Amino acid sequence: MRFTSLAVLAVAPLLAAAVNITVQVGANGLSYTPSNFTANVGDIVNFVFYAKNHTVTQSSFAAPCTKFVNTTTNAVGIASGFVPVAANTTGPTWSIQIATTDPLWFYCGQTGHCGAGMVGAINAVESSTKNYAAFKAAAMATAGGSTSAAPGYGGGAGSPSTTGTGSASTPKPSNAASSLGAGGAAAALTAASLFAGLFL
Repeated sequence: MRFTSLAVLAVAPLLAAAVNITVQVGANGLSYTPSNFTANVGDIVNFVFYAKNHTVTQSSFAAPCTKFVNTTTNAVGIASGFVPVAANTTGPTWSIQIATTDPLWFYCGQTGHCGAGMVGAINAVESSTKNYAAFKAAAMATAGGSTSAAPGYGGGAGSPSTTGTGSASTPKPSNAASSLGAGGAAAALTAASLFAGLFL
C-alpha cells in the first residue's frame, strides 16, 4: 500500500503540468483555430469539429496535403477520419496527446480544403525555413490539395467519438503524438505510477 501511494505522489506533479489545448476544426470556415501553436510533451490537444465534413490528418512539411507514412516502419500518422457535422451544430471532439516537441504538421483531407489553406502545425519553429507560413503556402500551391473525399465517417481506426467526450484509437504516429482512447489518462497514470515505483 505504501509503495503504491508514494508512486502516485511522485507522478502527480508531472501530470499537473500537462494542459488541454482546444482547436476548432472548421468553426471559422476552412481553418483550424488556432492553426499554429506550441504544446509540451504530455499536453492534450482536443480537436472540436464544426459544420461540414473535415479531418485532422498528419502530413509532412515536404508534402502538406498527403497523409504521412513513415517510410522506415510504414506506420501512418494521426488521422481522425472524416467527421460530418450538420450546419449550426458542434460535433464530436477527437483528442491526441503530444509525445515530443518535434513539429507536427496536419491538414484537412476533404477534397480542396488543404489547397484552400486548411492546414495546421504544432511546435513549428518560426525562425526556421520550415515554418507555418511556408507550410501553408506550399499547401495552397498544390492543385486542389488532397484528393480524399468522403460523405461520412472515415470508419475504422481513427473515427472520432460520436458522443463528443472522447476519441477512438488510431495507429501510433511517428514520434509526434498519440490519440487517446477511453481510459487513456487512467492507463497513463497507472503506467507512470508503476514506473516511478521502481525508483523508490
